[in-house]
Amino acid sequence: MQHDEDLRPLTIIGVVGDTRENGLEAPPSPTVYTNWRQRPSATHDFTAVLRTEADPASVISAARGIVRSLDPSVPPNFGTFSQVFASSLKSRRFNLTLVGAFAFAALLLAMAGLYGVIAYTVARRTGEFGLRIALAHPPAAS
Repeated sequence: MQHDEDLRPLTIIGVVGDTRENGLEAPPSPTVYTNWRQRPSATHDFTAVLRTEADPASVISAARGIVRSLDPSVPPNFGTFSQVFASSLKSRRFNLTLVGAFAFAALLLAMAGLYGVIAYTVARRTGEFGLRIALAHPPAAS
């Protein structure tokens, strides 16, 4: 939890459940959501959360314009919940892709090995098969 060394009390504006801001693997960290006017000097990590039923692209462009009009030096970072959720799964997606690639390589090696063993066995017994067919005896199971 970050401390801003400001000992003035904060006004509670709401209580929410645990959030995993640092990925799904990390445990939830203590987080305080405040009105930005209570600590205007601590806006280095400023996040605005908007809920809308309208098109997110239009809301994001309007919000970006509002932030620029308030303070052009603040670099706004906007995204939809789907984008934030997808970015939190990047490491898992990479690991799954890597495991899938190794599994495919193992399957190819197993197929090549099986083909080699069967081809060797058949090549070794080709003369025996020919002789048994010529003498009209069925091949013995081994």
